[in-house]
Amino acid sequence: MAVAQARLLRSVGLNALTFQNPRSFLEYVENHSVAAAVVDLWMPELTGLDVQRRLRQISPQTAVIMITGDLQSGQNRLIALSQGAIAFLVKPVPRPVLLQAIEKALRTAAA
Repeated sequence: MAVAQARLLRSVGLNALTFQNPRSFLEYVENHSVAAAVVDLWMPELTGLDVQRRLRQISPQTAVIMITGDLQSGQNRLIALSQGAIAFLVKPVPRPVLLQAIEKALRTAAA
C-alpha cells in the first residue's frame, strides 16, 4: 500500500501500515492479525498473486484487494478474483472506490 493510500485510510479512522517489500509484509502477517491487505500486482521480489497465494496459507482470513497500473492485466484479474480477492482495481484508484473496496474487505474478514 502506498503512503498516500495509508494516509487516506488513517483519515477515516482505519489503522493502516505500509511495508517496503512484500516479504516484510508476509513476515508481519505471520505474527499479527491482518483483516485486509491492499496489494500491488507488480512489486519487486514477489508479485501480488504470489503474496495472495502465501496469504491464503498463513492468514486465510485476510481479505485481499489487488491494485495495478497495468491496463492489460485481464488474465491476472481473473486469477486474483478466482483466488478470492475482494476487488481488482486499476490505478489511479479514486478514493471512494478504494474506501468502498476496503469496507467490503473488512466486512468479509469480520464474517
